[in-house]
Amino acid sequence: MTGKLFLALVTFGSWSDAQTTLAQLAAKVTQVVEHVEVSPEAIHQRMNKRALVFLQDMIRQALAKVQALETVGADGLFTAFPKVYLADSTGFGLPDSLSDLFPGSGGSAAKAGAKFKRCGL
Repeated sequence: MTGKLFLALVTFGSWSDAQTTLAQLAAKVTQVVEHVEVSPEAIHQRMNKRALVFLQDMIRQALAKVQALETVGADGLFTAFPKVYLADSTGFGLPDSLSDLFPGSGGSAAKAGAKFKRCGL
């Protein structure tokens, strides 16, 4: 199983839910990649400190890219859409050292935080 596939399994889609079993994750690998069979035990073996470091690094890289973005599209691209509806969002705390770049929500929330939002027009 590649790092890219592991990342996708634990971060995206309905199979990345905290309630998803290792057997369900293994079945998803078989559905996504032809001729590859992964057992629940193989996924369990990969849920270790190296995986945590890998996932933390991927989040750092994603946040750095988000921070570097200045514009999302050409000026006037979305003028035909008077509203954007949020379908879902997931918030999470970040290390306090990132509070200048990613301030938290305030109150009893973490000093630094971010949200992933899924939007519809």
